[in-house]
Amino acid sequence: MSNSKKISLNTSIFPIILLVLMLVYNIFNNEWLGTYTFHITLLITALIVSIIGLFTKVSIKEILLKIYKSVKSIKTPIIILLLVGALAGTWKVSGVIPAMVYYGINFIDPSVFLPLTLVITAIVSLTAGILAPSGVSALPLVLLSIPLNLYWFTTAINLKRNF
Repeated sequence: MSNSKKISLNTSIFPIILLVLMLVYNIFNNEWLGTYTFHITLLITALIVSIIGLFTKVSIKEILLKIYKSVKSIKTPIIILLLVGALAGTWKVSGVIPAMVYYGINFIDPSVFLPLTLVITAIVSLTAGILAPSGVSALPLVLLSIPLNLYWFTTAINLKRNF
């Protein structure tokens, strides 16, 4: 950016405000742009930021280089999310989640349910090496809390997920 001029605060905040407004609008109007609304919203914002960069004399080569560096820096988290999704899909297809619910109803006493939930999610996280699979392993435990009449547990998990 040696030959480009400085961008004003208003110009730099505009794409952020636009992104937030489009995301808020999407929350209340789910069918706005179809199935991939969030993706399209992010792409529109990236396009607007690129156009602002071109108007402020930033070269296309520099814009593409910054995009490449940004995507490259988040390569590992993207791979982790893909692997966690594969893990959840594998568990669902192979019947691990229904088996956990079935055996859990037969063997878990409601008085030890919460400490056991802690132990199970900790073991899954330590085994996988990341925190994300603990959410995957919590799914059967949430399903198991309903027949054990632990509705407060399910409500707490849903509140945590929504906020």
